[in-house]
Amino acid sequence: MSKDAVCISKTASPLPQKHNYGIDILRILSMLMICTLHILNQGGVLTACESDPVRFAVVNFLNIALFCCVNCYALISGYVGLNAKHRYSNLLLLWLEVVLYNVIVVSVFYFAMPGSVTKAEISEALLPVTCSSSRWYFRAYFLLFFLMPLLNFAVKKLPRRRLAYLTVFLLALCAALTLANNMLSWGFSLINSTLMLAVFYLMGAYFKEYGCFPKVKSRYFLMCFAASTVTVWLIGTAASMMPDAPRLLSVIADKLVGYLSPAVILNSVCLFVLFVRIENVRCKRLLKTAGSLTFGVYIIHTAPLLFNLVLKDAFSGFARLHPAVMLFAVILTSAAVYTVCSLIEYLRQRLFGVLKIKETLQSTENRIREKLAERTQS
Repeated sequence: MSKDAVCISKTASPLPQKHNYGIDILRILSMLMICTLHILNQGGVLTACESDPVRFAVVNFLNIALFCCVNCYALISGYVGLNAKHRYSNLLLLWLEVVLYNVIVVSVFYFAMPGSVTKAEISEALLPVTCSSSRWYFRAYFLLFFLMPLLNFAVKKLPRRRLAYLTVFLLALCAALTLANNMLSWGFSLINSTLMLAVFYLMGAYFKEYGCFPKVKSRYFLMCFAASTVTVWLIGTAASMMPDAPRLLSVIADKLVGYLSPAVILNSVCLFVLFVRIENVRCKRLLKTAGSLTFGVYIIHTAPLLFNLVLKDAFSGFARLHPAVMLFAVILTSAAVYTVCSLIEYLRQRLFGVLKIKETLQSTENRIREKLAERTQS
């Protein structure tokens, strides 16, 4: 999940490219969608509604429509990362952010819920890349960061058609490895996740380099998104409401809701293109600030202890509400989670700004780069 970066033009005299505020809006929307998915799944709403076909159909439609959010976030990484300066200090800053939140959460649970914090939680708090399943995206992104220069080189140097073939091949390989891992339990989930993010990073970088289907009107992408979502929802609804439905139908319905599902990939590309094309916006400063807070929202609410002890089945009671009220409650709860986490992340950014942590890390990296350059020249 890439931070905002200054894009460099490909002309001889580089000029800053115009900031795309549609990307900021998509960042915000994608993270809000991620919060909603966590309320539905980890929060227990979907599971609690399985015995009621009507309620399940309602929340499952929302689940299907929002499932492309993670792919959208990965597409954004490639789109903004292609022309950005690759700074390893940014990764270290990200690490410090995660460790800070981990230490705070572990400390709160240590005193508020004695016995809930084990040595494993303490170790994971200081080494967040090691084993947290609730933060699989961060772990995969951490590894992806080291591949970004290679991926950017491929986008810049490969012919357009070969780049497209490479992306399709990697996408198929990722899908095959994911299927094999699910069937055989190879334990390669981190590798699969990193490869998946790399594929979507390539796609986002491709769109940055060559444009997002400029000849296709936006309304067709909106229609594709709606048609894809409704089709998957109808298949899933038929599988859940028909007790004698063929097992194959249930398997298809299950596989269609996944990050590598053709329908979900199509939805993510459609949403991405629609928001990239947004030009005239208001509250630009607010959007830019809110967009920079989104990764912090993810890090805070997926802290392992919060995710597994607090969020787990916390909202299953929503299943007893009227379907319309239940839907409103889910959206309102996710908005509340997003807002609270955004405020906390804003305070964290202000603190780091006062302490000049980012500037210190960048100046240190610059000095190291200069010394390495001097040694290679001597």
